[in-house]
Amino acid sequence: MLYWSPSGWNDSVCITYLQTQVGITNYFCIGNYPEQGIRRLRHLLRKRPFLAARPFLADVIQVDESVKSLALHINRARMALLPYEKKNRAVVPPEVAIRELHRLSTSLYILQQYFLEVQAVVSFLQESYLKYSEVFKTNKTLAENNSIERSEEAEVPSTDEQAQALQFLFRRCSTYSRWVESYKSRSNIQINLVINRIHPLDTCADCA
Repeated sequence: MLYWSPSGWNDSVCITYLQTQVGITNYFCIGNYPEQGIRRLRHLLRKRPFLAARPFLADVIQVDESVKSLALHINRARMALLPYEKKNRAVVPPEVAIRELHRLSTSLYILQQYFLEVQAVVSFLQESYLKYSEVFKTNKTLAENNSIERSEEAEVPSTDEQAQALQFLFRRCSTYSRWVESYKSRSNIQINLVINRIHPLDTCADCA
């Protein structure tokens, strides 16, 4: 399985190649796998080695860290927008306000495209995981060839947990996309208000 996904704002993409066979899974991550994701993987596997048997673990962590990185920019966009929505917005020179709001609107558009791409990656992973699960359930020899010790085998998480994790990531991307769309609309409203302040006479003529 080969796919690519964004790794964050203005970061290069992460290309992931997954090769699996009975009892063995190999990952080849080319490019910008999130550093925080690498630290999370190392910490998890040192603390709970049996998690290495969890399918699509590296994929879920990579997407989760990418979403976290992008979510920070939503908050920054919100903080940049709020001053214009307050009553003291008139203190900002109109030309400066127009320039900053256009920059903010452009950033929000790009941010929304990032989330849509990540959501498409999650959807791909869900489909791939479903196929993987079907093979896993029908292959009775996988458990016999599993290298995990019997004492730890009972602790191996159910494959349903990964399906739930992917579903959660998909919904979170969808929610963040709606937030970005809302901020885009609000920034456009502020742009129109500033334009109306610059050209009040034209606005009155249009209304008439």
